[in-house]
Amino acid sequence: MIHDIFPIKIYSKDLEIDALERLEMLNVLQFLFEQDEFQMQAWTHDTKPLEYEASFPHFREVGKTAISTVTHQPHQLHEFPEFNKLNEQVTKCAEEFWKEMQWRTDLTPIISGSWAVHHLRGDYTSLHSHGRNDISATFYFTVPEESGDLLLLNPLEYIKGMEAYSPGYETGHQYTRMKAVEGRIYLWPSWLKHKTQASDSDQPRVSMPFNFVGVPFENVWPRGHTGSKVATWNKS
Repeated sequence: MIHDIFPIKIYSKDLEIDALERLEMLNVLQFLFEQDEFQMQAWTHDTKPLEYEASFPHFREVGKTAISTVTHQPHQLHEFPEFNKLNEQVTKCAEEFWKEMQWRTDLTPIISGSWAVHHLRGDYTSLHSHGRNDISATFYFTVPEESGDLLLLNPLEYIKGMEAYSPGYETGHQYTRMKAVEGRIYLWPSWLKHKTQASDSDQPRVSMPFNFVGVPFENVWPRGHTGSKVATWNKS
């Protein structure tokens, strides 16, 4: 008998997004991508793309055409009113995941950060984690064919690298592939390292990552004009 112990829980759900609301969000994203395009491309090289974290810790997108709203915008993406209903759905997912993980019952997850990523052919997000948060997530707006999936790294990577795998097998065994699907969200513990496959499409793969932190219930208030939850110390 084989006992598969120490499982890692990953949450996934296909969200129901109204077509008009989705279009409004994509319009916001397109505007922000256009604003950030010059700054993001300034960190690439003519012949070899640079990993942005090597030059600036907040940049992780790699490729000549990769764009992100992660740093240059004055507001977090979820603070735009067009994302109100998405915030509500995503926060409910985080609350369900929090309970499933059996984490502290005196805390509840709130959105601590959000941004968007635009990838074309050859672009990808390199390996990283969001360890200072509790839950991380990715929601997919557009997923063209052959645009790549999400890869989650086995946290026992060092130990697994010492195992006696057959030749040719050891290069990919440490990753679990989560299929990118339009309208789907994945949530996982923020300490879990992850990356994306490089896109092989000329059409953009657009995703919206989120971070969540757990805060005491008494420090959470409903922001009426967004419908999302934010901590009092994060009020803007």
